[in-house]
Amino acid sequence: MARNWNVLETRKFRENGYITIPKSLRDKVVFNHEVWGESTNWGVTEDEERDEKYLVLSNEEIGDEYGLQLKRSDVTGEESQSVRPPSKAYEEVGVDPDVEDYAGFLSTEEMIEEGVNGQYMAFLLFHSQISDMLPDTLGFGYSTDIPEEKLYEAAEMLPEFR
Repeated sequence: MARNWNVLETRKFRENGYITIPKSLRDKVVFNHEVWGESTNWGVTEDEERDEKYLVLSNEEIGDEYGLQLKRSDVTGEESQSVRPPSKAYEEVGVDPDVEDYAGFLSTEEMIEEGVNGQYMAFLLFHSQISDMLPDTLGFGYSTDIPEEKLYEAAEMLPEFR
């Protein structure tokens, strides 16, 4: 049964490695840290069946039941609200930061509207991960945006949070 993906947006990484968080996610995965200001938490969740790992952004630390907490990071820019994945994130999910130019932000209604046990989360799926998930559709190489229909196909392969 298809999940209700209400946030499926792609963004291009800037040269400095930052990527803009979609407006539809900002109020949920960005929080105001008492010392550091606007922040988000980075974590990794694993699909054991497929032996794949995926990045997750959240308003709270990623608990053991959902995966591994990597770090809290600053969100920069009042207008653009951009983040840079921590260097450990690339290592954890097995992607090369030097070749990634696009990523997709994905979230279900439950993950972002209702929250999962009060925690709001969204996936950040790298372009190469989508290519790996959909090996028969490699025609949309690294220099182009990710077609929405491919994002939907890849989204259905992601683990569910309960």
